[in-house]
Amino acid sequence: MTHEWPKLIYNNKVQRARSLDNKMVAKETHMILTADLGNTALTLGIYDDGGIRHHFFTATDVQKTENEYQITISQWLQTTSVVQNDFQEVILCSVVPPLTTIIKRVLENLTLAKVLVIGKKVKTGLAIHVDHPSEVGADLVAASVAGIQKYGYPLVIADLGTASKIIAIDASGAFVGVAIAPGLMVSLQALVGRASQLSDVELEIPPSTIGRNTKDSINSGTLIGHAEMIRGLAKRVMEEIHCGKPLVLTGGYARYVLPLLDNVVYDQHLLLDGLCAISKKNRGM
Repeated sequence: MTHEWPKLIYNNKVQRARSLDNKMVAKETHMILTADLGNTALTLGIYDDGGIRHHFFTATDVQKTENEYQITISQWLQTTSVVQNDFQEVILCSVVPPLTTIIKRVLENLTLAKVLVIGKKVKTGLAIHVDHPSEVGADLVAASVAGIQKYGYPLVIADLGTASKIIAIDASGAFVGVAIAPGLMVSLQALVGRASQLSDVELEIPPSTIGRNTKDSINSGTLIGHAEMIRGLAKRVMEEIHCGKPLVLTGGYARYVLPLLDNVVYDQHLLLDGLCAISKKNRGM
């Protein structure tokens, strides 16, 4: 029997659905729901055998209730062509422990499927050569798996989210470490929060590096400064692992600095692609 999504009244505050492809998906297609729970946003993607079909994000908030998350995600799912029992696999990657169980239950309730949470017992196929492998975040693992699958190795990935991470994959295809810096928005919020004469600004690339007003000055330091940090860190990491490939750029804040970087490949769904790949490796578990 086909189950329809619960009929819910839309709330303007949670209408953030973004669909890449609203075409009907054949019933026999293998459907995977991927979920990346980060400190800034919860991002979801629906995959079929042809790749990603729909994606969506909503702000992460540890104060939200389970019911609020369920309403938000359910409303998005209503905008897709997918029905409740279409999902054969659901996979969750989380770096927010207080919300992991809550989001897992929400996804189970909405899809009627078992949710695979990335952890120690999950097969990823990724060799991790660092001092303390257990400290490597699930988001780093997922991004690395997709990066290797799509671009080969050695490889350097810049994942720009709450933190800006420069991920190193060596010539053997192993994750060998990461450089972690405060993220673009974290840096801006810290500046505005500590400097009483500076106010929050809308992020946009300024006309020149030398700012002639407060807005342009902050945008120069924030955007151009962050881009130069990414460029410099990536260059040093590439030299250490002897990587000649373009930098792979991903993450929620990547679009702000993309125009300021050259010799990069922008991959919006890299982490979700990695979750999809890991889910396939664990079929039948």
